[in-house]
Amino acid sequence: MLKTFVLCLAVLLAACGAKPSPEPFPAPASTASSEIRRLPHPAVEALDTPSPLFRQAPAEQARAQIARMDKASMGLRSWMELAPALERSLAYARSWNPDERAAEHSGIRITWGEVVASLEKLKAILPRLDAQPELLEEGFQWLSVAPEVKFTGYYSPVMQASRTRKPGYEYPIYRLPEELAPDLAWCLPTHSCPEDAFLQVIKPEDPYYSRADIDLDGALKSRNLEMAWLEHPVETYDLMLEGSGILAFDDGTQQAALFAGLNGHSGQSMAGYLIRSGELPRNKASMKGIRQWWDNHPQKRRAFLNASSGYVFFRFGAEHPKGTAGCELTPWVSMAVDPRVLPLGGIVSYALPGQRQGIRRGLGFAHDTGGAIRLRRIDIYTGEGEDAHRQAMTIYNQGQVWLLLAKQ
Repeated sequence: MLKTFVLCLAVLLAACGAKPSPEPFPAPASTASSEIRRLPHPAVEALDTPSPLFRQAPAEQARAQIARMDKASMGLRSWMELAPALERSLAYARSWNPDERAAEHSGIRITWGEVVASLEKLKAILPRLDAQPELLEEGFQWLSVAPEVKFTGYYSPVMQASRTRKPGYEYPIYRLPEELAPDLAWCLPTHSCPEDAFLQVIKPEDPYYSRADIDLDGALKSRNLEMAWLEHPVETYDLMLEGSGILAFDDGTQQAALFAGLNGHSGQSMAGYLIRSGELPRNKASMKGIRQWWDNHPQKRRAFLNASSGYVFFRFGAEHPKGTAGCELTPWVSMAVDPRVLPLGGIVSYALPGQRQGIRRGLGFAHDTGGAIRLRRIDIYTGEGEDAHRQAMTIYNQGQVWLLLAKQ
């Protein structure tokens, strides 16, 4: 594929006349930390919407949901298996001032203290929940996200990778450059920054290099920012689309590639661009279809990348990806939410209609966020690898969601 691109480029240059090689990109000048925008926790500000997002769920609605919740459909044998995810939610919620606003809309103000109290109550009843599910009605008020939410799914791709560039592994992913986070310059090169350094999104005030600058023109080449090398450029896009993933290295080791920051560019998704421009029909706009299109259209790659100019930088984690709240993601338990609507770490019950099965009813936590997750939209985490990918691709439905808050 790379040879095809080089050949096409050579033909183009010959047709236009010989031109000198472009100057290499200089490293962008470091900017003062005051020029780097650390986004505030998005749930701090009150949300004003034309119609209420929360409604107090009738007791019979909560009772019916509790009676039909199916832990087996979530891959659980007992509700006690929620304990690790619950503890991670508690750790996150406790990191905030208990009197601060966690979410406010629909005439309801929720503090971090209330989120903590709700999680502590769930922790207290968890050992009895298998035998006494009615405790969820007795101990909690159920707030319904009205009228419905749109469900989608996401997963953690597992990418074959190399720690060095070699034949078969020629497409890099990059760590966050120091000039985008000067206060983290001491720890970025060694991937030793504290976890909470990334709880707020890091992005430049002014757009940094675009995806085309980086992927086609080598803007970051020779700066020793490469974390890993992948087999195909579209795999780097898939990793950025999901926000994190697992790198299975050719030396037998495995590490998570976690979201670290953005380049400050906006842009449509690659699949959306190809569909809207007539390059691919919707039913072919999968990762496989995008990869085939890329291989067959080297002359269109720049326009393709310019339309999708946003870029994600990564950092190494342990073996499994974590969400925005710093919590390791759990299949069918963790979900990405708009934290202005549902506070991160909060307890969420859901009723998700399936395409090939009945309604999946579960209990989980708001562990993550996403650029496209706004208002009445929930992204359910389905796990790691191809099977999880297939499950995530089947989720595109309207359903119901409730936030559980401990009764006073």
